[in-house]
Amino acid sequence: SLASGEWPVNTQITLATATKDATIFVSVNGEEFKTYTEAITLTGQTTVIAYAQADGLDDSEQVTFTYDVVTVKPISEVRLYEKGKNAIVEGILTHKAGREMYIQDETGGIVLYDFESSVANVGDKVRAGGVMEIYNELQELKPLEPFTYEVVEANVGVSPKTISPEQL
Repeated sequence: SLASGEWPVNTQITLATATKDATIFVSVNGEEFKTYTEAITLTGQTTVIAYAQADGLDDSEQVTFTYDVVTVKPISEVRLYEKGKNAIVEGILTHKAGREMYIQDETGGIVLYDFESSVANVGDKVRAGGVMEIYNELQELKPLEPFTYEVVEANVGVSPKTISPEQL
């Protein structure tokens, strides 16, 4: 099952059990439990409670997952996120160097690490979603399914902005 947290709108939440021939029962946002038959589409704050049942076995313990839809945040806000938190940012691509791409918005800059570099060119405004990582005390956003990376507006241009080392 998808880990609790913030995910893109319309993410499909699927449930599974390792118990052979078990039936999963699910309650979504406080509704009555019903047999789980299809993925749950994330459209807003969602609480999923599930348990499994199989002939000859006690019901499993209930597990609870809480989800919300992640939205685009300013880079300065995302830079404060702890490692492992999901995020979406938008900014102007200012530099490409191997597996690293650098973007900035009016609030700061961040490294996009291991995103497909052929998607965008320096000067393009991009939107990137993924998971926060820390490498050598540098915040990076790394790709994570089902987040996307796309050009929002081509050839916006690069307007250099002086930033402090703390903003890197």
